[in-house]
Amino acid sequence: MDTSDSKVAEFKQRVEKEWAGDETAAAWQKYYPRMKEQLVQVTGALVEAAAPRPGMLVLDLASGTGEPALSLARRVAPTGKVTATDLSKGMLAALRANADAEGVTNIETKVCDAQELPFSDASVDLVTSRFGVMFFANIGSALSEIRRVLRRGGSIAFLVWGAPGLGTYFGAAAMPYMRRLAVKPDPDGPGPMRFAEPGKLTRLVEAAGFRDVQEKSLNLPAPYRGSPEDLLTSMMEIAAPFRNAAATLSEEDQRAAQREAYDNLRPLYDGTLTKVTAPVLIVTGVSN
Repeated sequence: MDTSDSKVAEFKQRVEKEWAGDETAAAWQKYYPRMKEQLVQVTGALVEAAAPRPGMLVLDLASGTGEPALSLARRVAPTGKVTATDLSKGMLAALRANADAEGVTNIETKVCDAQELPFSDASVDLVTSRFGVMFFANIGSALSEIRRVLRRGGSIAFLVWGAPGLGTYFGAAAMPYMRRLAVKPDPDGPGPMRFAEPGKLTRLVEAAGFRDVQEKSLNLPAPYRGSPEDLLTSMMEIAAPFRNAAATLSEEDQRAAQREAYDNLRPLYDGTLTKVTAPVLIVTGVSN
């Protein structure tokens, strides 16, 4: 994996451009209730794998607008606390509003980069991330920082996208566009499918010095409340890398990709829900 300074700088700049803007944060907050419902089983699977207990100090990375940080905060209450982090001030402002609305008080937020965590050595019990690790510009540096802030015997739980097969959220809606790209995404660069290959993230976590590393593969129900058209519109709004990639296609290819996506999604629509699934990998481990 190329982790040269210039490559990392390029990755970091792209991630900040795609994810840290106010437009993206506004879209995530707009769809927060629907996405929370759609991904409830995904969030639940990560929380169960993380095994939070009352009194724990938890660091959640790339927290977005709230999940899994809010669910984790409920599990570590009343004496535990979650620190939710993100590159985006807008995302964390939305998270605080969602926490207030849901009555979650044992949570604080911090704008920061996973490669440079502003926390003391051995200061947290658990580090988590849902759909965030794939976008770390330098995964080696991030894992080193995570290990530094974890107490001895502390644990990690990371959830990433698995392979985009038929009937899956990305497979049905996004792949018709991605297959038509003239320039394919760097498989080792920040992106949704960066760690979809089984074992890829696990090997990096083991190389970073974690022990008892385990990987679990799941394909979870992730029904979207809305039509195929609604689902594709929301994906275009919330997923900046996908939106930007689709915009590079010719008008003809965009129309063809849209038709293919709708053809994939319509059989999954029951009039209320578009019943896609979410293939995910969950990697857990323990700090020495």
